[in-house]
Amino acid sequence: EEYAKEENRKCREGVFFINNGQVTYITGDHYFYLQWFRIDGMYPDYRDRDRRWFYHWELCYLDDQCFGQCYGKLRRDGYSFRMCSIVLNSARTAFDSQYGIVSKTGKPDAQKMFKKLVNAFKHLPKFFKPQVASSEDPKTELVFGTPQKRVTNKNRNFEKELELSTTISWANTTENAYDGDKLKILCADETGKFVDINVVVWYNVAKTCVTLGSRIIGKIGFGSTVNESTKGGSNFKVIWDQSSVLEKTENNRTSSGLWRYFVPAYDGLEGFIDVYGMAVIET
Repeated sequence: EEYAKEENRKCREGVFFINNGQVTYITGDHYFYLQWFRIDGMYPDYRDRDRRWFYHWELCYLDDQCFGQCYGKLRRDGYSFRMCSIVLNSARTAFDSQYGIVSKTGKPDAQKMFKKLVNAFKHLPKFFKPQVASSEDPKTELVFGTPQKRVTNKNRNFEKELELSTTISWANTTENAYDGDKLKILCADETGKFVDINVVVWYNVAKTCVTLGSRIIGKIGFGSTVNESTKGGSNFKVIWDQSSVLEKTENNRTSSGLWRYFVPAYDGLEGFIDVYGMAVIET
C-alpha cells in the first residue's frame, strides 16, 4: 500500500533524478509514461526530447488561459502514445469526467489510438486500475464504474460501491464530433491530415467542448505530422499561425487559444540518441 501511494504521488508530482551527472526533473505524466504505460510489450525509453515536450504540455495544462497544445511533429515520435498515456494517467483518478479521441479518420485511426490506450490499461497494476463497468477490452468506450447488477427484491437496498463514472471514447471524424460534450482532455491526432473535413471548422466546434462560458475547463492535444497543403496541411497551418504565445490578444490568449510547439526532425531522431537519452546532433 505504501508503494502504491508513493507511485501515485510520483505520477502526480513528477520526480528528480541524476542523468549523466545532471539533476533532471520529469513531470508526473512523463513518469507515468515511462514507468507504467506499456507499448507493444515494452516500456518507453527516456528521451530528452520527450522531457521537453512534457514540460510544454504541463505549461499548457496548468495555464487557465490556454486551450491546449498545437504540436507540429516528426514522424513516429510517439505522440499518440504520449497523449494516450496522459489521458490514462488523468482518467484513472478523475470523477465524473469524459475524455475523447479523434484522428484523421474515425475507423481505423481513432479506433487504433483508442486500442493503444486500452492495451496499456490492461497491463496496469491493480492499484492503478479503477473498476470498469463492462469488459476490459472495449471497442468504443472504456467506462470506469461499477458493473450493472440486476435489481431484485432481495438486493434492492444494497449499498452502491464508490465509482469514478468516467469515460474514455473515440469518435468518427466529423465537423460535429463531440459537439455538446464536456471533455476534460480531447486528443486530436493527425490534425494536419484531415482531408474529408476542414480542421479549422472542426476545431472551432471542438474548443466549445473544453469551455464553459468564458472559462476553460478542459484541454486539447492538437498534434500532427503535416500533409501537403492540398491534403490538410494548409488548414493545420491556419491554426498553427494563430497559436504563437508571442502574439497574444487582449484577453491574454492566443487567437486559437492553443500554444504551439515545434521540434526539428533531427532532434531526438531514432538511431541518433545516446545512452542518456540525449539527441546526438553536432557529431
